[in-house]
Amino acid sequence: MTYELYFHKYKPESFLANLGLTMDDFIYVYHTYCENRDFIFLEDFMLSLHFCWKYPTAHEGASIWKLRSRQAYAKKVWRPILILAEQMDEIKMENRCDSVVHFTGPGEACTMYTDSTDCMVHKPKHGDAKAYYTFKRRKFAMRYAITVACDTGDICWVSDGYPAGSIGDININRRAGIVDRLQSWERIGADGAYLSKANPEYRCPHRKPRGGSLTRKQIEENNEFGHKRTIVENVFARLKQFAAMRQWRHAYHLHIATTRFIFQLLQVKQRFRPIRKIYKNSLEYTIRVAKSWQQAEKTCFRPASQPKKKRGRPKRSRSAHEDNGDAHQVVVSSDTDSDDNIDEKGLNLQPNRFSAHCVGEQLDVISRRRRRRQRKNMRAKK
Repeated sequence: MTYELYFHKYKPESFLANLGLTMDDFIYVYHTYCENRDFIFLEDFMLSLHFCWKYPTAHEGASIWKLRSRQAYAKKVWRPILILAEQMDEIKMENRCDSVVHFTGPGEACTMYTDSTDCMVHKPKHGDAKAYYTFKRRKFAMRYAITVACDTGDICWVSDGYPAGSIGDININRRAGIVDRLQSWERIGADGAYLSKANPEYRCPHRKPRGGSLTRKQIEENNEFGHKRTIVENVFARLKQFAAMRQWRHAYHLHIATTRFIFQLLQVKQRFRPIRKIYKNSLEYTIRVAKSWQQAEKTCFRPASQPKKKRGRPKRSRSAHEDNGDAHQVVVSSDTDSDDNIDEKGLNLQPNRFSAHCVGEQLDVISRRRRRRQRKNMRAKK
């Protein structure tokens, strides 16, 4: 076939350089998800991998693979991507159970680390363009959030694509309900963007107080926590190696499917070439994982979530006003009917008797009286 010449008769170096996968990764994905499906052929699967890794134009892709037209190339490329993005199940929350839970340092009881990344797209032709514009990159982008296992780096969850300028990092996790899927003692390590009193389940680095500085111990803990959390950035570095994640010319819904497909491929790569060299299949490491999870369930507890504060002004206590023509009298409490506590203007002088907003209402009544007298005097002069 023609593509045999392009890949030098399936040399392992050619697979990694042109498809982004090694020979072992390619064989595993094809035999697991494509071989039993008649509508995904070997050549079509290779076209899809080459499209994600190199991101050629339709004309370039058709000339490389010796196809008759650009339409035939597009049909062969998108069918495996759309199908495998839904059928592959390498990413799941159970992947975090293969990591050891640590009980010391700032990442105490953390089973996963989370973060988000922006993938550049073209400017939208219709709709709100500001929603896709990110001032951090000064470009239009789609935002994706992931969670990875703290010790192994396995991908546990991937969000849908959101406009980068319309949603924050923590709001993506809130919409997906990540916290509700965890056990009561589990924590999620994150950066300062996830710091929130409403979600104490997120472990964040120490923040410098206003007008102060961090202690030496807090600085050391932040450095250690940042060193552990870099495993999320390593996954994003692998993601951006695919050219389709650095630029995009097609529709946005195709970008979401392609990103999900590439994340599934990254988890396959993690199976054969892990980010951190941890021997997960060894008996010693399996025993460590089991003991750490048992210890965590016994000793770690999640603090109760703090209720959200109600915004807005507090409710005012009702004060009765009697309107008798031009005279406005402020009715005070029945316990203080004596004239000793009221001045000549009708303002209550008893200390600590009324709240501030109630006194404000009385001052408003006095100002209305003054304005009324001024208008009356002006009419009399005329």
